[in-house]
Amino acid sequence: MYLNTLPGVGFSQRFGFDAQLGRAGSKRRRDLTVPIGTGIQQQSGDDTTVKQVGRTFGPSERFTADLANLDHSTLNLVLGESANPLSPWFMDQWPAWYHGTTFPLPFSNTAVDAATTHTLTLTPQ
Repeated sequence: MYLNTLPGVGFSQRFGFDAQLGRAGSKRRRDLTVPIGTGIQQQSGDDTTVKQVGRTFGPSERFTADLANLDHSTLNLVLGESANPLSPWFMDQWPAWYHGTTFPLPFSNTAVDAATTHTLTLTPQ
């Protein structure tokens, strides 16, 4: 249940607003529930902040483009590179995303070749 929908709860209780200090407190947080894998994890942000998260919605990735050098761009997929819970790449990027780190996203052929750790070749029959 969202804090701002609780009946009988005022603004200061919902958002941790301290009238004497005139600033929002630590209650302006949400819990993020991922259906499989992480369980409930406390997250900063809510449906009115730049980093919007809630129990039913949240970011899918963190992407930073370096337009001066695309090989310095970064990408982090919240639930990892696979949507299959049986895959070793399911949730492989969650800890990095949760703790605010990310991964290189090589762009040029040279950078992609240097970063490649394995390949999968699909051959039609």
